[in-house]
Amino acid sequence: MTLDNISISIPAGSKIGLCGRTGSGKSSLLLTLFNLLTPTSGSITIDGLNLSTIRRETLRSRLICIAEEPFLFPSNVRDNLALDSITISDEEMVTVLEQTGLWETVTAKGGLNAKMEDVHLSQGSKQLFNIARALLRKNEGKVLVMDEATSR
Repeated sequence: MTLDNISISIPAGSKIGLCGRTGSGKSSLLLTLFNLLTPTSGSITIDGLNLSTIRRETLRSRLICIAEEPFLFPSNVRDNLALDSITISDEEMVTVLEQTGLWETVTAKGGLNAKMEDVHLSQGSKQLFNIARALLRKNEGKVLVMDEATSR
């Protein structure tokens, strides 16, 4: 990681982009934000809370990530959208799939109960599926992180 001695203050509600050449530390900063890497010095705070003092599960439940490489579980569409949430309704899932333009594709393969491997999403559609997940969690997360989510 080439990031060294940085300080960033981002006002609430802001939208920012991190730009830099390959190897400049952008992804390392994101990994540190999710507590997957530990900083050798300094700290990261959100809303005045030092992230190193928050349980990883709690921290990750408050951050919404749309990754460069979408990950799909070998399960059905419903489980892939809801992940571990039991409060998301089928109607909400259908709505976000309609918003992302994926509902027709999913319906053709059996709807929310269709196995993900049967739906055959393109790389771009997989990224849209990740965006649908994020839309479902918009009320849970405080921070939305997109790691080159539209790069492919």
